[in-house]
Amino acid sequence: MPFDLSIDVASAMVVVTHRGLSSREECDQVLAMLASDRRIEPSFGVLIDVRLIEYEPTFEDLRALGGMMAARLQNRIAFVVATPLQFGVSRQSGAFGELGGAQIDVFYKYLEAVGWLTGHRNGGHAATA
Repeated sequence: MPFDLSIDVASAMVVVTHRGLSSREECDQVLAMLASDRRIEPSFGVLIDVRLIEYEPTFEDLRALGGMMAARLQNRIAFVVATPLQFGVSRQSGAFGELGGAQIDVFYKYLEAVGWLTGHRNGGHAATA
């Protein structure tokens, strides 16, 4: 699978970095892995970095992935993107997740995503980079 997963228990954050060719099935596997990993608590932020991914999901893929994020993860989720197309795709998938109650946002800057994920534990958004 074209992704790396790192869990930082001390900072209560998970980082998933996708790179190269991918598919809906691989994204499904990542979400299943996140949902089943006992080290990941609901209070952990999940940062999904898709800046290097090569995958253009269909509308149905976006609906399914958003639904899975809401159903499987109780975590706050931040996407980091590099292009307007990635922003739109991630935002649309996030909107489907939000319909199911997920908290999802999309960022161009990695540090802004980290701030959003970690700032909520301090009562609000952290300063952006």
